[in-house]
Amino acid sequence: MKKNDAPFYSLWLVPKGNLKKEIQNINKLLSEKFGGPKFCPHVTLNPSIFGPEKVLRRQCLEFSKFFRPQEIKLKGISTTENFFMSVFFEVHKSVELMEMNKKSKTFFKSKNQAYSPHLSLTYGDFSLPDKKEMISLSKIKTKAFLAEELYLCLNDEEKLSWEIIDKFSF
Repeated sequence: MKKNDAPFYSLWLVPKGNLKKEIQNINKLLSEKFGGPKFCPHVTLNPSIFGPEKVLRRQCLEFSKFFRPQEIKLKGISTTENFFMSVFFEVHKSVELMEMNKKSKTFFKSKNQAYSPHLSLTYGDFSLPDKKEMISLSKIKTKAFLAEELYLCLNDEEKLSWEIIDKFSF
């Protein structure tokens, strides 16, 4: 598993209401049954931005003014060998979401890496049979949410902890 050694920041879109509760319950169940960290349900918009927190807060406020709330639609569940994408819902690559990601890379001077929007259910190195069982336990009724805010998060991958620092309305 490749993790960053030092804390850094990321930008998230966080579901509210029923979907947030459903995903939190799945994450808790999977964490208790298979191990892995508990975390706030989210779609990562930009996985790594750097700079002083005070500056990033100002930048997030300015960046959020470029956008309006947008619907985020979940698709099927997938798995990868990537620790941070072990079991997740794929997210529809809407024009608006992909443009927001692209602009965030320029605005925050981030690496221009490929963007695969997703909503993780758990993180970890799991066997294929475990992942198949996780998928069978991951049923939800709500398949979309309205992203109305941009979240600035402090990430510490060594400690597997993520802290929401602030949120900014669109």
